[in-house]
Amino acid sequence: MNLFGKNTDHEVAIIAEIGVNHEGDPDAALKLLRMAAEAGADAVKFQTYTPARYASASDPERLIRVGQFALDEKAHQALAREAEQLDVSVFSTPLSEDVVPLLDELFPAFKIASGDLTFEPVIRAALGTGKPVILSTGLGEMAEIEQAIAWARDEVGDAVLRDRLLLMHCVSAYPTPIDQANVLSVPFVAEKTGLRVGYSNHVIGPDACLAAVALGA
Repeated sequence: MNLFGKNTDHEVAIIAEIGVNHEGDPDAALKLLRMAAEAGADAVKFQTYTPARYASASDPERLIRVGQFALDEKAHQALAREAEQLDVSVFSTPLSEDVVPLLDELFPAFKIASGDLTFEPVIRAALGTGKPVILSTGLGEMAEIEQAIAWARDEVGDAVLRDRLLLMHCVSAYPTPIDQANVLSVPFVAEKTGLRVGYSNHVIGPDACLAAVALGA
C-alpha cells in the first residue's frame, strides 16, 4: 500500500499522534504539526468531531470539555495548508461520521479509533470516500475485527480492499507496559485477515515499535 509517500510493503511510515493535545487552540495545533514534521514524521494525525455527536448531553461537564478541545473547519483548513508547506502528510480521526466530508475534502486518508471498531456509520462513511482507512483494533475481538472488515468490503469490494484498509494492532492502555504490548498480534492478525497490519504504540520508548517492524508491521 502506498501511504504518506511510503510503500508500506517495504518501508515504515511513521505517524505522529497529536489527537486533541492542542486542547482546542489552533495555534498550538499548528505548532505541534511543525514539531512533528521537524522530528521526521511522515504523517501527523489529529482528531475531529462534532461535540454534540461525540459526547452526551447527559454529561454536561464532559460535553463542555470536548467542545473546548474541538477544532473548527477553519483550523482544519489551516492545518492542511501548513502541512503542504512543510511537505508532510496530515490527516485525522473522525469521531463522528458527520465530519467525514470535511476530512475527505482536506486530507489524504482516515484513521478510525479503536473505540470505534464497532461503530458502523463512521467506518462505512470513511471507506465510502475511496481513500485509505487505517483501523485500530485495541480492545477488539477477532469477531469484531472481522465484522468491521465486512463493512469495509461492502463499501469498496474485494478487489481493492487490501489497498483501502490497513489494520493497526493496538493495546488500549496509557502507557502500555512493554510486557503487555503483544506485538505477536501483528503477524497473527495479518494471517487471519489477509490484510496489512501496522502497529499503534502506547509503550514508552522505541523497543515495541522495533519489535513490531521486525515482525512485519
